Amino acid sequence: EKHRVFFTRLELLSNDYFFSDSKERVRILIETALIGRCNLSKKTLAKFANVPLDIFDEFLANKEIEDKYLVDIYLNL
Repeated sequence: EKHRVFFTRLELLSNDYFFSDSKERVRILIETALIGRCNLSKKTLAKFANVPLDIFDEFLANKEIEDKYLVDIYLNL
């Protein structure tokens, strides 16, 4: 079930109105909507995503992180 939801959300983020890859789209949505518009902190978002803050910072910095963390970020945010 978790994988089905993951791939459904990933497909929704793959629309052509964005001009980057899916990881970058998620990053843009997090930074503009969740951090920018909703004023959520990175610490709060890391908790929602169920990942350590340093891993979440690495994701936002476009560094490579383990797939298990990517799945948690994609599914939970």
